[in-house]
Amino acid sequence: MSAIVPQHELLDAARMWAQRQPVSVEAWDAEGRALFVNAAWRNLWQMPDQVLVGASYSILDDPQLQEKPVWDFLEKGFRDVVMVETPPSFYDPREEDGRPGRPRWTEGRVLPLWSGEDDFDELNGPIAFVILLQDVTRCINGRRQLMSVSTDLQDGLRNCARMKKSALREWARGAANAAPATISREGNTYHMRPMELVLSAPPPDVVLTAIEQGVLSLLAEGYAPKEIAAVQNKSEKTIYTQCKTASEKLGIRSLAQLTVYACRWYNEGEATREDLTAAAAAGSR
Repeated sequence: MSAIVPQHELLDAARMWAQRQPVSVEAWDAEGRALFVNAAWRNLWQMPDQVLVGASYSILDDPQLQEKPVWDFLEKGFRDVVMVETPPSFYDPREEDGRPGRPRWTEGRVLPLWSGEDDFDELNGPIAFVILLQDVTRCINGRRQLMSVSTDLQDGLRNCARMKKSALREWARGAANAAPATISREGNTYHMRPMELVLSAPPPDVVLTAIEQGVLSLLAEGYAPKEIAAVQNKSEKTIYTQCKTASEKLGIRSLAQLTVYACRWYNEGEATREDLTAAAAAGSR
């Protein structure tokens, strides 16, 4: 049995109810045109009612929504006239014809608003579709921050096994910018952090062969082992063997540390540029 109260009065009552709600409330007709929004909606999106209400905009024609997973839920709610819960979804109102507003992550529910005493009026259909949204931006950003921090911690701890105790303390205090080696070059000068904390000074009695010096010089120039193999006309396996031999002599455990050592060796005068160039030429023969 249909309600005695006219539909427009039901909508007015729903509008008044919506203004008291702490979550965003939007009401749409069957064509996707906005009927009203509440104060929480304005606060959520930082937009005035006029952007939607009385405008030509239709939520069912929004290209940004149609490209997102939430569209399947939204379309089902309108098409099948059923209540649907929507998953977290990102939306930026500024992408639509230069509208004002701010981007937010939201989740919520789409439900039909019926005019009859029964929950379903097949003859007349719902008088509106109501979308309830809550802001979950902080929650989503918090999850991302947790993931980022946990990843940083895991990456840092993986490098701890190769750190001296003093370097480990520096990393824990945040003095080192990152656990892996970071190398930048300005001209012929290399800047290293924080692997310069990791590597101790090489033993004074270490003597590298001309071939090993040639490989290190090319590492210092930024060549990868595969590229060194091409330059020296050798196999990549041979280059890795030479890197391993040099690493064992220096007490170095990884190719990354060997590269950092090569850069420092290049800069600190333990070999001149001419010596390294000659060594590289000798290694290619």
